[in-house]
This record gives sequence, C-alpha cells and structure tokens, in this order.
Amino acid sequence: MPVRKFPLEGGKTLSIEWRGLWRDVVVKVDGELVGTVPTQKDMKQGRGFNLKDGSKLTLKLEQHKDDSYTLHVVKDGKELSSAPESQGIGWALALVLLLAGASTAGGGVLTQLGQINPLPDVPWEGLTMMAGGTFVSIVSFVSLMFGMSRKRS
Repeated sequence: MPVRKFPLEGGKTLSIEWRGLWRDVVVKVDGELVGTVPTQKDMKQGRGFNLKDGSKLTLKLEQHKDDSYTLHVVKDGKELSSAPESQGIGWALALVLLLAGASTAGGGVLTQLGQINPLPDVPWEGLTMMAGGTFVSIVSFVSLMFGMSRKRS
C-alpha cells in the first residue's frame, strides 16, 4: 500500500494509505485511525475528518485530463500538500516500449553487420527487426516528448 506522510504540530505525523487507484484510503495520526474513505469517487468528492485536537482535516482527490492525480490535504484551511501523486501508466508503458524498440533495432543492426556481403543475400529477418524496432523507438520517443510538453504547459 502506498503511504504519504505529513508532519503535524507537536511532533505528530499524519499518514494516508491507499490501495490501487485511491481505494480503501486509511487516514491515521501517529498510527491511530482517524477515518477511512472506501472509493475513488468518495475521494474526488472530498472527505472531512475531525481530529482529536479539535482541528478539521479534509482530503480531496483531483484527477487531471492526463489521468494524473493531485491529493489535496487541508488542515484548518491550510493546504499541507498538492503534489501530483500518480502519473498513470503512460510513462511506464512508453519507457518499456522505447527500451524494447531500441533493443530490437540494435538486434537488427547487429544481424545486418554480421553479414559479410549484405546486399546479395540480405536476411529479411534482420531488416524486419531493425525497421520494427526503429519504428517502435521513434513512436515511444515522440510520445514521451509529447507527454513532457503537456506536463509543462
């Protein structure tokens, strides 16, 4: 379970744990249960909790157009955090495709370089690997750059 921790006054620590995409959220102060939020829908609507010291804690999850999330944690009107929490699987998938494409292209290049006389009897497997790997690498690179430019704007 992912956990986010926030320092509170008096040396106390607020911890927020969740499963998957913001399900079964558990809110604790110094290990003592404050409350739970069962679904992502409830997190998006926002939930408030009264702490033992009389302060009010509010959690709200904001989903962005690029499927990233921002967790807003507010205690007595003061925001404790608004850092993006989840970038979705887009970055991980694009990076895997980039690495797979680069390794496939590299294999195709090595296959071609291993031939003494490459033009008369070129094995099509090597060319196919090289072309396919290069294509996957280019698509992955463009999608990564597009994602980075969207994040900055």
